[in-house]
Order: sequence, then structure tokens, then C-alpha cells
Amino acid sequence: MKSSASSISFLGRACAVSLFLMLPAAGQGTTLESLVAQSRSAMTAKDWQRALDLNAQAIGEYGGADAFRRYGAQFGVIYYRKGLCEMKLGRWQDAMVSFETCYREFPNEGAANGNAYQKMALRKRAESAMGAGEWQLAIECFAKFLAERDKAKDSFPQGSFYINLAVCHYKLGNIAQGSENLEIAIRNKRNFPTPDTGIVAGFQSLVSATLAAGDEQALLDFIRKNRGALRIEPYELHAFSPVFMKLAGDALATGMRRAALELYQLIPSTDVAIDDVRARLRAMGNAATLKDGTVTLNRKTLEADLATFEADRRGKRATETIKLAAVAYLHEASGNFLGAYAAYLQLERWFPQTEQREENLFNLVRVAARVGLGEPSRAHAATFMKDFPNSRHLPEAREIVLSTFLDGSDSAACVAAVEPMLATLKAGTREHEICLYLLAVADFRMGAYDKAQPLLDQLATLYPKSAYAVEVAYLQASVAARRQQWEKAAGLFDAFLAAHPETPWLATALHERAICDYEAGRFDAARERAQQVISRFPEDSLLGRFYQLLGSIGARTGKMAEAEQAWTQALGLAEQNADRALAGELLCALVELTNDQNAARLKQAVAQADLFWKTYADGSPSRVRMAIAQVPALVAADRGADAVQRIEGIFAAGVGNAADQAALIDAYARAFLASHRADELAKRFENFPGISAEDKPLQVRRRMAVIHAFENEAQNAPDEARREAAAATLGTLYQQLKTGFAPTDLDAAALVRLGDHLRLKTSTPREALALYDEVLRREDKHWRVAALLGRADILARSGDAADSALGIAAFREASSSTGDAAEKSYAIFRTVETLMAQGDFPNAAADAKAFLTSDLGQSSPFMSQVALLLARSDQELGRTAEAMDRYRSLWSNPSAELRISAAAMLAWMRLLWMRDTGSDRQNAYDQALAYLAEKRATAATLNDEDLAAWRSIEQEVKTFASSPGIVSTTHPATDP
Repeated sequence: MKSSASSISFLGRACAVSLFLMLPAAGQGTTLESLVAQSRSAMTAKDWQRALDLNAQAIGEYGGADAFRRYGAQFGVIYYRKGLCEMKLGRWQDAMVSFETCYREFPNEGAANGNAYQKMALRKRAESAMGAGEWQLAIECFAKFLAERDKAKDSFPQGSFYINLAVCHYKLGNIAQGSENLEIAIRNKRNFPTPDTGIVAGFQSLVSATLAAGDEQALLDFIRKNRGALRIEPYELHAFSPVFMKLAGDALATGMRRAALELYQLIPSTDVAIDDVRARLRAMGNAATLKDGTVTLNRKTLEADLATFEADRRGKRATETIKLAAVAYLHEASGNFLGAYAAYLQLERWFPQTEQREENLFNLVRVAARVGLGEPSRAHAATFMKDFPNSRHLPEAREIVLSTFLDGSDSAACVAAVEPMLATLKAGTREHEICLYLLAVADFRMGAYDKAQPLLDQLATLYPKSAYAVEVAYLQASVAARRQQWEKAAGLFDAFLAAHPETPWLATALHERAICDYEAGRFDAARERAQQVISRFPEDSLLGRFYQLLGSIGARTGKMAEAEQAWTQALGLAEQNADRALAGELLCALVELTNDQNAARLKQAVAQADLFWKTYADGSPSRVRMAIAQVPALVAADRGADAVQRIEGIFAAGVGNAADQAALIDAYARAFLASHRADELAKRFENFPGISAEDKPLQVRRRMAVIHAFENEAQNAPDEARREAAAATLGTLYQQLKTGFAPTDLDAAALVRLGDHLRLKTSTPREALALYDEVLRREDKHWRVAALLGRADILARSGDAADSALGIAAFREASSSTGDAAEKSYAIFRTVETLMAQGDFPNAAADAKAFLTSDLGQSSPFMSQVALLLARSDQELGRTAEAMDRYRSLWSNPSAELRISAAAMLAWMRLLWMRDTGSDRQNAYDQALAYLAEKRATAATLNDEDLAAWRSIEQEVKTFASSPGIVSTTHPATDP
């Protein structure tokens, strides 16, 4: 160990000793006084070798065995001075001898008390022993000095003394004794005083001793016990940062992580040190020096320190960066990943210039992902990949980014981040595999099944042995099911279940496999699968879903009691398993099952709806469904106001998509109209909560609900005045709908309804064509047939041959497009009717015959009308006998409509009269007269057009009666 700073503290006093040694040496001209003076000058000039030589010369020339007798104790000072020079030159053993001689050979005894440094020599001998590494000897000399010194005369720097004593004990492994002395020095820092360099030296020895002994706890205890006393002014402590950094590094190297962390935390930040220096410079004003307690501040020194600190702060190897990197490592090694993240984040934010930025930034990406900070980890990774595109960590950084999406918490963010990355990756790599998997799963979770399917197929092909292979196989089947590819899904599920009978997805796969049968209409098979699973896995958490499926099967097959029982069982399981989503779905299904005519069931539905809103509504995806389903039950219970209030709450909360909100408007109108009039609904809708004036589709739906209310009132109001008023209002409402919205603003239902109004209720039916055409341009299949029929009707009635041809084409498309029997039979009837109007009797007859011989025609309400048209086409084609037979079958059919039978009778009697064979004319007269008598009671129901046919029969009968050869009867031929 080098001599401590305190070794020179008494140099001035030693040099100033007055020696009364004036006599020249025998045979020499140099006096002892001159040698002492020269040595003192050399020591003042710090020319330690010359000073040593002069002191040695003085001892050589004037010393010897009788030096004490000749010169007294004062001569010992020369040995003391010689020892100081030897200490400065690192000649520790020689110094120990010199100090020992001073103490032992020149004692202050009796009158010989001129050796002022006799006892001090003990302390210096101890310090020299420290330099020589003789720690036990140093301790003994320090103890002897304390025991023998003159407390009045032998003053000494106590701080350095106790630190040196502590160092000796530490070197010998006496950690407790060393710490005891170091604590004395630290705690009495201001009183002794104790120099900061000494504190650092002592602390350094403590660290070395604890590391050597493997006694981390002793170091931790010392730091925690003396943390406050160890605090040194930031600008002073920063100078020792390299020392503390090395100590911390040594602790880290020996595995003492907690101790290393404590040591790093003792180092002040460079910014704090800079602020401390600047504050002191401001406090000095223009002064060159300033006394601050026991410290003298020097402007030039502080300015130099400031420049050094700022250069360090900006440097690529700033102390702070090394410290933070080490602290981050220590936090991570001890499991404190959040602490590590904070340290790495500071490095990235405040020290982007560090030469270790690549490693630090990568570690920031890694640790952020480790603590679950997915979004920050991805952001840091993006910076890393941009700034270090050739880094050896690039593949791992990509994989870390991908791993942050594995929890599936943010599918949209996953797609946004991973999709661009996929294009940059090579197939067959780990990153490519994970990218495909993450995108497939994210698309699946977001319902983008069309996008998920090819990704899953690619995964299965490229990575058949992937860790995700089983899940991928399941998802392939599930995606097919969700795309409603029921047969494909069924096959994939069968293959999956055969290959993985113990898969974690077993119950889910079995459930979806049963749904495939259900959706394909194989209800018995679906029921059997569900029941097998219920028997096989009676405790499975998905059991409620299987009972739900059984209920759906019952509902689809018309077994409502079975449906109710299964859904009730499923509800109990959902409540037991705290499956809020399923419980909400089941309550909705049970309420929808309600029969409006069953009072007990309606009451139960009200209770189920109330339970839903009380217990399951919060956050439930079934809120809209329940709000709609509950309306009939609540209205029946005179609680329509509750239904209204709940729907208003949903609108105010902005719940549901556009289709949901449209259905809610209709449900709201039904609930509101249970106790209000149509005009009150119109007023309520004027400022309805949650419907923006800019939301054209909902505004249209609102108006259509009001129109429907007035249409109902126009037909069913209890008094004529209200019916007429409602009918008048309807014209205004439809006009407002027409002028207030462009066709593109209207949904298909509104377009058809408005088109039908213009076609049937106004003098300008062709205005409806644009509305029907707008529907046909869209992909809304539900309203396409209605638009085709409306368009065809207008064109067929125009009287123009080209229009009629287009009308027939539209009727034919409608009949081939629809699966609805009423729509199909109407379209065929109008096709035949239009063909007849065009004079195309052959095609009219062909279409009519095909229709009447089909199952559809036999059950159609248009059967008699088409039969009448077929008879007329036969008549026009000259097939008189066939026509007469068809007419006769129509007028003689007691179930035929009067207007049809009347038209058939008129045509038949005229053909029979014209044939005039045998008794034809008498027969025509008699049958017509009998027909009039039979049907007269119901003739009053005929409209003007059909009544004309009736009166034509009467007129013909009168004409026939006046003809020669006709035997008239007594039946009067008067008007009905």
C-alpha cells in the first residue's frame, strides 16, 4: 500500500525542529546543522532522494553508538525525517527501521526530551508496515501508539488513523474489527476530520475483504447501517466513480449480486454531479476560492471537474451507461425484470450515444417482452431493427416481437405488426413459422376466416411437425365450420379427432362436429353426438354448450318442450360455471321461445328477461338480442315502458352494429305502439337518443317504423276518422321519404316499400323503377325477388310490347330465384297473364299447363286464375272443346272464387250458344240461370270489374230468353 496522505502532515514540523548540533564532524568541514538545513530544503522541494541522502549522511557522519550520549534525544528526529523520505520512495522496510530507531534509540527520558516524534514514530512505523504488507505489525504499532502517546502533544489525523487500522484488520480477514474502526472514522468524519479519499480506501478494503471471505451479508449490513454516513458530496463522490464501479464489478464477478447492486447505487448520476458543481460555482460568485465548512472550494478545480463530468456524460463509455447496464443485469439476475426494464429504458432514452447501444436496446426489447409489456417491446424492436438491420440479434428480436402476440390479447395490433414482417421472412425459418401461426390465429379471432384458412393450410404444409401442428389441425376444421362449409368441416373434424383423441381441444372439437350435423340438417346425428358427449364427459366445462345445442335441435325440429328443457339445463350449468356469456345467450333463447298465446310462458319470459338485465346484461353480447326478444312478453305484461326504456339505454350506449340498431328500432316501435298512437311514435323519434342526423340508414329505418305504424292504423284503427287520417298521413310520409333521401341512402326494404307505394298508390308508377333497379344492383338477396316482381308489374302493365317483354323476363327471373311458393306462383301467374295480353297464346298455354300440373300449381292460390287464362288461350288457339271443358270445370267448382267462376260461366255459355248443336242453346240458358240463382247471395262481394262479368251473364240470359225456341223459366233475372 502507498503512503497515505497523512504521512506528510507533520513534515513541516519535522523539518522545523531546532537541533543544537553545531559542531563539525571530525576531519570534515560540513556541520550537522548545514546537513539538517539542506535535507529540510530538499524535503520541502519534495526531492525525496536527495533529502534521504542528506539525512543518511548526517547519521553516517554524526551518528553512531554514542549519538544519544553526544546529542541527546533530539538526534532521533533525523531518523524520523529519514523514515519519511523512505516512505515517499516506497522503501517500507528501511522506513520501518528508521522509525523504530527514532522511537527506541532516542527516547525522551529525564532531561533528554528533545525528540518530539518519538511516539509519532510508532504511528509512522505502523504505516510503513502497511506499505510492506505486514498488517499484524501495523496493528500492534497503532495500538502501542494509542497507548503511549502524549494526548496533549501528540496530535494526529484521527480519521486517517482509524481508516488505516480498519484496512489492516480487513487485510487480515478481521471484518468485524475492521468495520468497527471504519465506522469510527466515517461517523466522526467532520470532527476528526476524515478525508473522503480515506473513506473510499477503507471501504475498498472492506469490499475486498468481504469478497475474499465470501461474506456478502457483512458488506450489505455495513452499507445499510452506514448508508447516510457514506454519502459524499456528489461532485466529490463522482471522482471516485471508477473505484466504486470496479468494486461493484468485483462483487458481480464473485456472484455477490445484491452487494454489487448496492455498490452501483452508491454512485451518483453524472447529471447530479454536474448540477452539484454548477450550484457551487453559482454560490462562489466571482470568488476564486470559497470556504465551505471543512472544504475550500476552488473555482478552477470546479470548472475542470465540470468539463470532465460533461465530457463523461456525452461520451460513448459514460460512467452512467456502465452503471445502468450493470444494474439492469443485476435486477434481471435477481428476478426483478421490471427494475431491469427501467434501467435499460433509461439507457435508451438518455444515452443513445453509448457504444453498447445495440446490446442495451436488444436487452430492452427482450426484458419488455419478459414482463408482458407487449406494445413497448414491439415499439423498441421496431427501432432496433431499423437502427441495427445487420445485428446478430435480429432473428431473436423478431422472435421476441412475435412472442408478444402469443397471448392473443390484441389481434388487430398483431396483424398490423406481423403481416408486413411475413413478406420479409424466408419460408422454413422459425420466424416465418411463428408469423404464419400468429396471423392465422389473429384472423381467426377477428372472424376473418377467409384470410385465416390459406394461412392455416400453408402452416400445415410447410411445418407438419410444428409445435402448433395440433392446434393448426383443429383451427383448419373450425375455420371450415365458421365459413359454413359443413361437409368439409365435418371431414376435417373427423380426421382431427381420429388423429388426436386426447387433444385439449377434444370437447370443443366434438361440439363443433355436432354443429356441422345440425347445420347440415342431420338433426338426429347431431342429437346423438351431443348426448354421447354429455354421457362421456358429465363434468366438462363445455357441457352447457352441448345442452344448448340439444335445445337448438329441438327448436328446429318443432319440439319446443324439448328445446325449453335442454336450454333450461344449459342455463343451470352456465350459472354453475359462472359462464356469463352462455347464460345470457340461453336466457335470450328461452325468451324467444315464448308463445304469445301462453300466459304462463309469457310470465316466465318476463322473469327471464328481468334476470338477464339484472345479472348478465353488463358487457353481454346478447343485450341487443334480449332487448328485441323481450318485447312481446313485456307488452303482454303491460310493461312495454320497460322494454322502451331498455332499448333507449342500448341506443344511448351505442351498443350493436347497424343491423342490430335497425332491428332495435323496429322492436322499439312495437313496444311503444302497445300503449301509444302512430303520431306519438313519430314525435318520439324526432329526437331519439343515439341516432345521429348523419346516420342515414337509421334515419330511414326510423321513418319506415313510423310508416308501418300509420299503415297499421290506417287498416285497424277503431274509427273511420282515424283510419282516413292515417291514410292521408301515409302519402305525406312516403313523399318525405322520397324527397328526403337519395335511393342510395335507403336500405332494400325501404326501397321496395317506397317503390310499391309509388306503383300502387300514385299516378306515376314508373317512378318506382329507379328504386327497384337500385335494389337489383345490390347483393341483398332477401329483397331481390320483391324488386323483380315490382319492376315486372310496372313494365307488364305499360302496354308497350318492349316493356312487356322485359316484364315477362323479370317475372321469369323472380320465379326461378325464389324459394317462396307464394312468390313463385304469383310470378308464374303474372307471366301467363302478360303473355295473354301480348297475344302470345301458345307460350301462355304452355306455361299455364306446366304450372297447373305441378305440385306448386295444385296448392297455389293462383290456380283458378291460371286455369281461367289457360281456358282463354285454348279458346284463342281454336281449341274450343278444350276451352269449354276448362270453363265448365271452373264455374261448376263450388270452391272457386266468384269472380273466376263468373268469368268462366260467361265465356262457356257464349261458346255453347255459338256452337248451337241440339240443345246447346237451351242448355246454356238453363245453366246460366241456375248459376245466377245459386251465386246471387255472394255476388255483392264482387269488385266493379268482376261485377261487370256478372251483369254480362244476366244480360245474356235475358237475351237468350227472348230468342226463338228457348223455354224460359220463372226465375227472375234481376240485378244482384
